[in-house]
Amino acid sequence: MHIASLSKELLQGLLRGKLGFNGMITTDVTNMVGFGCAGRRKELLPKSINAGCDMLLFTKNLKEDYETVLEAVKSGIISEERLNEAVTYILATKASLKLHEKQKSHTLIPDESALDILRCKKHIDMAYQVSDKAITLVKDEQNLLPLSKDKYKKVLTIVLGDAISASGKPTVGDHQSDIMHLEENQKEILLLVQKSNRK
Repeated sequence: MHIASLSKELLQGLLRGKLGFNGMITTDVTNMVGFGCAGRRKELLPKSINAGCDMLLFTKNLKEDYETVLEAVKSGIISEERLNEAVTYILATKASLKLHEKQKSHTLIPDESALDILRCKKHIDMAYQVSDKAITLVKDEQNLLPLSKDKYKKVLTIVLGDAISASGKPTVGDHQSDIMHLEENQKEILLLVQKSNRK
């Protein structure tokens, strides 16, 4: 498995080198299984910084992750040069967003009225349209579709996070009645098929 957040070839060779990207690079979400399955977190965090990530996205335990990175700097796993480079990219990003000016003018954190736009009808409709167009079944070699409650007595749905999906749609739970919901809304489902017959 190749994880971009740990790949010096992708981050330094392709992104910074060939493509000339000169901005801050963040990891993918570090508490996702994809990142964590590559090894021990204590080794992965410094590895991602050395690969070229300037900022870690999300944390399992802020204190532990901070201490992990600090120890990696103190022990020389992360060089002072690499640390300074990462900090420079982070500060440059903050400056380009004028965060220091917004903080001085007390506009860094918008007032509550700015939250009124969240989950407005226009954005919810847009989320539905995007999610409907994004769902693609590449192969159905096991003839799993269409779903039916007679053929599949149980459907496992793994939901990480809130009970509302990123699209704003309610997620499907693990109740028997949800099988009927799945049948009625097949175009709105992303089905992850385990044990595919890859050849």
